[in-house]
Amino acid sequence: MSLPESTFSISGRGSGVFLAIHGIYMAKRTSRNDGQAAIKTLQLCRQVQRALQQELACCPDEIVQSLLVVGVEPSPGPGQLMVTVSPMLPDDERPVVEVLAALGRFTGLLRTAVAHSVSRRKAPQLFFQVSPLPPSPSSSGPPSP
Repeated sequence: MSLPESTFSISGRGSGVFLAIHGIYMAKRTSRNDGQAAIKTLQLCRQVQRALQQELACCPDEIVQSLLVVGVEPSPGPGQLMVTVSPMLPDDERPVVEVLAALGRFTGLLRTAVAHSVSRRKAPQLFFQVSPLPPSPSSSGPPSP
């Protein structure tokens, strides 16, 4: 049995959607939980970025030591983070495959460091991508006379 269209109305108020049927209000929360989850995810990404930067500096591999964590973003899957790294020095010409292989050898160590620094039941799974270092401001543009 469906109600006639004139007996109900839908209106958006605040952080929820309210459905009014014959004076009875029912609220469904939508955006507040989504917003809190987004904030928590961003906090996690910042914590992971700080932890990884410290751990990269202490790593026994010189390739991994020469990397800078540019950013950490959530991946589409649950509990997965995409870590973007870049060489610290602009003249570092290592192949991306070599850098990813070095990171692959130390992923377990890096994930353990992340697990110790964040308050989560499970440590996030880490995926790495290498980004070239952007040109420094002094090297961009025409040479000055």
